Amino acid sequence: PISTQAAAVARVPPLWLATPEMEASGSRAHPMQYFRNFGYIGDETASKTSNAPTTFASPSRERLRRMLASPVTEAILIMTILVNVVCMIIETDRGAMELDPWLAVTIVNVVVLGIYSIESACKLYVFRTSFFRSPWDMFDLFVVCADYAMIALEAFLPDVPVSFLRVFRLVRLSRSARVLRLFPELATMAMGLYNTIRIAICGVVALFGILTVFGIMAVHILHPINQRVTASGAYNGCDRCPRAFQSTWHSALTFTQQIVTGDSWGTVTIPVIEEEPASALFFLIVFVFIAMM
Repeated sequence: PISTQAAAVARVPPLWLATPEMEASGSRAHPMQYFRNFGYIGDETASKTSNAPTTFASPSRERLRRMLASPVTEAILIMTILVNVVCMIIETDRGAMELDPWLAVTIVNVVVLGIYSIESACKLYVFRTSFFRSPWDMFDLFVVCADYAMIALEAFLPDVPVSFLRVFRLVRLSRSARVLRLFPELATMAMGLYNTIRIAICGVVALFGILTVFGIMAVHILHPINQRVTASGAYNGCDRCPRAFQSTWHSALTFTQQIVTGDSWGTVTIPVIEEEPASALFFLIVFVFIAMM
């Protein structure tokens, strides 16, 4: 239940604190390691076994730390993020229609920026130098500074391209990652997505290598056959077909079009096979290897 999750959040140190073990080793922790260290993912006893400081000698800093770590503060910040996302949707849609932004949306954006600024200032006061060792806090501070930079550019440099300013606005969307703090299930899904992306990147590199190898082979094997097909006039109306296997780049692009995206597989393949039936074996090998990726 959400109430149980909120109570668990109240028992653990703030997410922006790194464990002393991380600081002593000097190693860069996995982004999701912060969720594990403070009980957001995995064993709930992680927060109890952590030696991270949870109290401060200064009463004012301790009160402010407890307020920042409270479920109420987190809920307010989450609601602020959701309101900010809604405002961004409205701004994007009206910008696409070349309409002026609503005054209410502009006021809400200023209020949201003020809330984020106060939060970063409070964290900086409470955690002092530890603030700059936290990737999460530094990222929040970067987003706040980016917002102020965008406001300054719009005020003093009105001729700045709109597309450049939109890049700064897109940075605000990254704040939605803080929703993971209240919902451990979402944090688990995010960690799984991160691992999946790493595997997908490795798969793309392997696919690129396979396409390159088969592209080189296609230039030597298929291009002479394709030239005969072109001379016979079978490609009337197809401008790209004569150069489908002319180079390694063209061959890899042809295989990507035919097998990876599944577009117009028979436009070039069938005429080549009809001209030289033995080439069907080569196409079969390429299809099997690339399809397995």
